[in-house]
Amino acid sequence: MKKIWKYLNGNKTIICAGAIAVIEQAIILDIISETKEINYLLWVLAALGTGSLAQHITKQVKKK
Repeated sequence: MKKIWKYLNGNKTIICAGAIAVIEQAIILDIISETKEINYLLWVLAALGTGSLAQHITKQVKKK
C-alpha cells in the first residue's frame, strides 16, 4: 500500500474523487447496482481521498 501511495503522489485526491464520481454515475445510470461492496469501496475511496487532502494541506502549512 505504501508503494502505491508513493506512486500516486500528487494525484491521490483527484484520482479518488474521480473514481467516486464515476462509480456514483454508474449507479445512477443503472450500469452497476448499489451493493454493500460498492458502498464499502466508495467509503474507502473517500477515506483515502480525505487523507491525501489532509496530507497535502499539512505539507503546505509546514512550508509557510
